[in-house]
Amino acid sequence: MILYTPLPLEQVLEGHDHPIASPLELTIEGKQLLVEPMGNGEGRVVRLLSTDPADFLDERFLPGGKVVFAGTLPVDE
Repeated sequence: MILYTPLPLEQVLEGHDHPIASPLELTIEGKQLLVEPMGNGEGRVVRLLSTDPADFLDERFLPGGKVVFAGTLPVDE
């Protein structure tokens, strides 16, 4: 693959050497979420997994939002 870009190579590959933590599937306040752990029991919402359209109107669970999941167990455990 060839990448044509005016950006310097360091900027293109920035962060490539740091592995991304795989998101956890958690249930928070009855909502099932994919959460990317950020440390200290906090995480960033990657995706809301719900079939209820009203759940998507709750601003607390918008993608990119921060949630606290200290003491919450992953769904698949």
